[in-house]
Order: sequence, then C-alpha cells, then structure tokens
Amino acid sequence: MSAKGYADLGFTLYATPGTGQVISDAGIPVNILPKLASGQRPNVIDLMKNKDMALVINTPSGKNTREDEVKIRTATMQNRIPIMTTLRGADAALKAIKSLQGSEVQVRALQEYHS
Repeated sequence: MSAKGYADLGFTLYATPGTGQVISDAGIPVNILPKLASGQRPNVIDLMKNKDMALVINTPSGKNTREDEVKIRTATMQNRIPIMTTLRGADAALKAIKSLQGSEVQVRALQEYHS
C-alpha cells in the first residue's frame, strides 16, 4: 500500500474522510481534511498555498469529484507541487524516492551508457 510506504518515509499523510478512514483502519497515521465541495477549511488547497504539501496523490472516483479534481490539479500547478493521479504512478514515485535515499544522484552523458 502506497500510504504505508509514504508514512514510513516520513511523509505526513492527509486524506478526505473516506480515504482517511481506510488508511486509518490499516493502522497508518493520517490527518483528515474536508472535501473541497464541503466549503470547510482548512482544506487541501489551503495546505498547498501554505507550502505544507510536498506531493499530492489524487485518484478521484465518483461523479461529484470532477470539480474538486480540476481545482486540486490547478493548485498543484500554481504551487509547483508534483501530483500523481493513479495508484500506479504513486507507487512508482514511492519506489523512485526510496531509491534516491542513501545514494547520490549522478549525472552522466547518455553516450557514457553506450561506450
């Protein structure tokens, strides 16, 4: 599960009530945020504007989520926050972050790989 992997790396997790309940039931610490459509605050957009968010994983489902999805994507772009929109993408990002821990990134020319 991606949530556990991100929590294990030290990320603070935030989720809307439904997703948050599933994460919490799995024994993973999570902070519950209201859905944007509820009008309650603070919400995910507030956290992004306050620079309290480093990565967003937004995998909306259902017919009422399209408006929130657009607002969240727009806010991630405006605040230069990476966003994953599929669980596969979130898992790939998790693996990439893990692989960067404990090793330095080396920049090499493409030709060096084929010499």
